Amino acid sequence: MIRLIALDLDGTTVRHDGTVSPANREAIAFARSKGAVVVLASGRIINSVRMKARELELTGPIIGANGAQTAMGVDAAVESRFIDPSDVRAILARAKEEATVNWQVYTADCIHRRVVHEKYSYSMQQAPEMSFILHKEYDTFVPYERGAFMVTVYGEDDGPERIGAELPGHLSGFSSWAHNIDVTVRGVSKGTALERVAKELGIARDEIMAIGDNGNDVPMIRFAGVGVAVANGADEAKNAARYVTAACEDDGVAQAIRRFV
Repeated sequence: MIRLIALDLDGTTVRHDGTVSPANREAIAFARSKGAVVVLASGRIINSVRMKARELELTGPIIGANGAQTAMGVDAAVESRFIDPSDVRAILARAKEEATVNWQVYTADCIHRRVVHEKYSYSMQQAPEMSFILHKEYDTFVPYERGAFMVTVYGEDDGPERIGAELPGHLSGFSSWAHNIDVTVRGVSKGTALERVAKELGIARDEIMAIGDNGNDVPMIRFAGVGVAVANGADEAKNAARYVTAACEDDGVAQAIRRFV
């Protein structure tokens, strides 16, 4: 019996146009009517996850920043795992060496970013719930005393992957789309966050279903008793999954819920 469903947002539950399909909404409501707890688990910061949870009328735990932020309820206090400021400086210094790499630093109250490619400026207009500070140069950003809970490097070539491959052992990097690496403290992932939430709720692994589409979803797909990937997902997500459902645009979340709940 599935008692907890962890859902990635973008590319899994949320379509390319930023909406959740009527079929997915109905399936989420159906799962809740059967007593399942639905947990949104995203690479987005938790304020953005919270807004989507409220839109879907969810009140339970939420996971943000690939597990670096968790809250046991939509309105509950947020627990964050921070990267040391010296590590933030080192990541940005390395990004500066890659002329085509954009970066974002996620702090407690806003997102600091440097955008090399104009095409990536769209996200500021599409995310009004977030506060952005735009930096033209690396040197204008001074990390907070506690650092940041996630640093993202992204671009048009393999620069982010090179940075990810060079991370020290106490940091981890996950990809949430092509040429993108999200950096957090090692041991932080959607999987470890889901494990903590499940333990708090008294729910066993074999009672959990997790659905995702990319590398940052692999830890929770592997942790869950029923790991699911959407058909549009990356090969690493599909290879980790027990079951591959329909694509995001074809209501894959709804299909998986109806099959397993």
